[in-house]
Amino acid sequence: MELLQTVCVVTQQKQTVGDGDRLQLAMRTALADVQLICSRLGLTCRKVEYSHLEYGSTKALQDFFNSDVAIVDMTIKAQRLTLLHQMKVRTSMGLLGNVALLWHSGAEDTESVRSMLSESDRLVAYTVAAASPTGSVGTGPSGRRHCIVLPDGAGGGGGRLYGRLKRLVKEQRRSALARRQAAYLAEVRAALNQRMRPGELRARLAGMRERLDDPDLLSTEVLLTTLLAYRKAQDYSGMVTLIEHVGEQYNSSEGVQYYYAFALNRRNLPGDRQRALQVASAALEAADRPVPSLLALLGRIYKDLFTDSDCQDKETLSLSLHWYRQAFQAQPNEFSGINLATMLLAAGEGESQELQHVAMVINGMLGRRGSVETLTDYWLVASFFEVSVLTENYPKACQAAACMHRLEPPLWHLRLTLDKVALIHRFRQPKPTRLFTFWLDYFREMAADSPSLDDEAEEESLVELEAAPTAEFLALLAETESDEWPVRVLVRRGWLSVHGVSESIEVATESSSDVDAKSGGQFRLNLSEDQVRQVCLAQRHRRAAFVFTLCDDLRLLFSNRPARSAFYAAVAAHLPGVARGAEPGLRSGGFEPVLNFDYELTPSGQRRELGRGSFGIVYSAIELKRQMKIAVKEISEDRVPHVQALHEEIRLQSRLHHRNIVGLLGSVSEAGVVKIFMEQVPGGSLTALIKRVGALREDTTAHYSHQILQGLHYLHENRIVHRDIKSDNILVNAYSGLIKITDFGTSRRLRGFHNAVATFAGTFRYMSPEAANLGDEGYGYPTDVWSFGCTAVEMVSGQPPFSELATPQAALFEIGMYRRHPDIPNGCSEACRNFCLRCFTPEPGRRATCAQLLADRFLADAANQLIALHQQGGQDGPQASRRRILKLYSRDCELRQRLCDLLQQDRQRLIEYWSELLAADGSAFKADVTAELSKLLDRLSAYMLERRPEQLRGLQTNALALRRLGQAVAKILAGSRLPPHWILAFDALLEELRGKVGAASAATSAAQLPPMSQTAPLSTAQSTPPPLPPPTLLAPAVSRSDAADLAEWAATTAGLSPAELLTLADNDWDLDSLMHCDKEDLRRMPLRSGVVSRLWRAIEQRRASVFK
Repeated sequence: MELLQTVCVVTQQKQTVGDGDRLQLAMRTALADVQLICSRLGLTCRKVEYSHLEYGSTKALQDFFNSDVAIVDMTIKAQRLTLLHQMKVRTSMGLLGNVALLWHSGAEDTESVRSMLSESDRLVAYTVAAASPTGSVGTGPSGRRHCIVLPDGAGGGGGRLYGRLKRLVKEQRRSALARRQAAYLAEVRAALNQRMRPGELRARLAGMRERLDDPDLLSTEVLLTTLLAYRKAQDYSGMVTLIEHVGEQYNSSEGVQYYYAFALNRRNLPGDRQRALQVASAALEAADRPVPSLLALLGRIYKDLFTDSDCQDKETLSLSLHWYRQAFQAQPNEFSGINLATMLLAAGEGESQELQHVAMVINGMLGRRGSVETLTDYWLVASFFEVSVLTENYPKACQAAACMHRLEPPLWHLRLTLDKVALIHRFRQPKPTRLFTFWLDYFREMAADSPSLDDEAEEESLVELEAAPTAEFLALLAETESDEWPVRVLVRRGWLSVHGVSESIEVATESSSDVDAKSGGQFRLNLSEDQVRQVCLAQRHRRAAFVFTLCDDLRLLFSNRPARSAFYAAVAAHLPGVARGAEPGLRSGGFEPVLNFDYELTPSGQRRELGRGSFGIVYSAIELKRQMKIAVKEISEDRVPHVQALHEEIRLQSRLHHRNIVGLLGSVSEAGVVKIFMEQVPGGSLTALIKRVGALREDTTAHYSHQILQGLHYLHENRIVHRDIKSDNILVNAYSGLIKITDFGTSRRLRGFHNAVATFAGTFRYMSPEAANLGDEGYGYPTDVWSFGCTAVEMVSGQPPFSELATPQAALFEIGMYRRHPDIPNGCSEACRNFCLRCFTPEPGRRATCAQLLADRFLADAANQLIALHQQGGQDGPQASRRRILKLYSRDCELRQRLCDLLQQDRQRLIEYWSELLAADGSAFKADVTAELSKLLDRLSAYMLERRPEQLRGLQTNALALRRLGQAVAKILAGSRLPPHWILAFDALLEELRGKVGAASAATSAAQLPPMSQTAPLSTAQSTPPPLPPPTLLAPAVSRSDAADLAEWAATTAGLSPAELLTLADNDWDLDSLMHCDKEDLRRMPLRSGVVSRLWRAIEQRRASVFK
């Protein structure tokens, strides 16, 4: 690939207007000069026809935008706008090598073109000199015509176009070189910063290697950066080959010589280390000062030679000690100091004053670095680890090992550290703790190239474990990616125990079958065989295993694969009743679907969306087996670190049943998406309800609070912290007022030994002080109580907590800094105020629990008032009629009847509101608009009760009129004494009504009257059906049957079993109500597969026979 590519835009079409011949001659002569320059400088010059560039030919655009220099002749005025646009596009892409040529036809034209160009573009105005046999300025050696550059008035003089362009091309060569070097360096540094495996990085570098064959691209900085990337990829052969390929021009660099000797030593082919000594010694002699890195490298080479001799070569030991001593004296640092101390120990000077001095200096330097937990550089943490091993401070070494593990170092980093520890232990008899031994085993397996366990070894391990009374393992208990604790796992007959191991406490090494005899830890978890549900081996992490129990889910990270396999074998030997298996694959079909369902679609064919939660979108669906509505929450697997653990958690929570918790039905993974199946609650969120009706009455607040606390209490009893209690996550059943808590996206199960979590989650305005501050002790169940208190204040005030603050961040600051709670409205009763204040005790340990709040006087008094209100009726209209409807029809039918009652009772006010809203839109009406609206209201009311499509045929209205009807009805409902959740049901009915009317209107013929407008009043079709009786007087279309008739009909026609018939009776269904229901009502019933379909077919047959 050439360093510089040039493109020249030419026009081959002959110009016939004006000075066409002179213009054509000038452009041809300029093109000849450009081609001569490119040929003499060895550059590629591509010609692009202007017509192809204007048309947008792919090849023309590629040549134009992939070249370093674009030379464009703008002599032809008609082409200038297109050429200017293309040049500006190049400039926006960072391609600054743009040269505009212009045949000088006048000073005014030249200045006009100059003003249109970008600052980085270069304009060269030229004219043509006639051929001269004397070889004057206008001719070349061949006597042909040449272009002469006119002075540009900005420092550029005249002369031949050839000379001016040549200087410009040389400038572009330098800038193109700088751009390419910068691009290459940016690409290499990006590869260095990415977390890639060595093999992936080697493949990336191999694709970039051939670009270094261009000598103009190569520089010392480019070479050193590339060598650094090769070192990270552990490609030592590639480093040696590259350095030997570039030649002597760069080999003299001190940095290159260091990497050359380093790579030779690490490659370690026959003779490599002797060559490395020669290169490093020569570089050190050529340096005008001691170079600590070269001194330490010489010490490292001799140390490797010493270890190659099985630590028998005393000469290499002495030389290694000499060079490390020189490096430490030249520049004391942790790395040379650790190696010097190790070699002193190998030389038998373990008690020497020099070793003590070196150790003191190293400890001082590490102390100035701060706490080991705050260090992010692996080599510093490793130095802390090595010094602790050297001084036999194993608790500190375990502390550093945990930090090393969190940093996820490259393998060759770990190998170097383990080599030093092995050398220390060879010359100093170790007395490590078992926890330290665990860390060594863990790091050794991480540094291994391949797993070290075969099938035969695993079978032998199983036989041994069957004979042993107790199997004991050390592992890391991982709650999150950053929270991992060392634990001791014991497996014995019928029991699985997990005991925490303190990093500062030595664990006893003797074996014991008495689990309770060993304390040595911070927590204990003892599980019987009945409490352990399943043990799975993870596929994503070769040392991880999942233990799923009835109370806790554990993710264990073992030190290596053999240890994990031994644990798995121990479970098989001592807990035969526990289910075992490998982690299912995470591809499509990896999990068996637990439900067969179809998504519910909108009229446009899209999935009907119910809402958006913390981590995904919730859709409506129909579960086909029971023909009931469910909610399906979809979460991308990219957002789930451990998919298997998530599915097992869902399976566990699906066994938790409470009337105030949204039931989880199961989960499945398909095409990279986790689908969680939940029950669907008809209605809406508490947020939507509060926005609709404003502040709730105290009795209603108490009623809802009691249910929320019941659900929370159940979660806490099952060791679950929700962590995001708020009105958005409280669902209200529109038909019954039943409250359900949903959205467990941020919930966390608490371990049996760790009753707090320490991760930041929740909604700012509802967050507790301990969650906002995220202290060392974390937070637990009391944070849900605080969030509930914020929700209770929102119910009685009608406003979100801290609504007076501009941003959620401001609320978080107030909560975390001042432990402030939202303001309780002044109009609240004393009982309500005291109840809320109990939720806002700043100290979590003193805050009331859910059980204590459930016993509060406010809930008891308000609940009694609510019960009394319902017993007295508390609603407008005849109670006997409503109780009869509730018995004859489903709750949905009751709601429809109640709505029709209100429409008839407040008919006059409703029509007035409706007319005012329509008039406010600017519509003009005739005098009889009230009568027209009254007729429409009768038709709509009749449909809401009987839901027959023919009742809507012939209706002529528009969407605006129906929306205004909804607003008018809402205004009527707001002043009634209905339970607040019924308004959500009314909204759903009105939405259904709008959809049905729209469908019926679309199906009418073209002969019907146009929609309501400014010139046409609201009207029915030409053939208006006879007026319907008032809705409350509608007689049933089918005569009433008693229980015997229902039983006979259900058994003979619908084929229902006695148990299914009992289900209908328990839900207040009789033959009359079945004849007035729709299939949606039946889907809400807990009936078996196929029963709904059979029952619906029987209902349709009976309706057809009766109405015939």
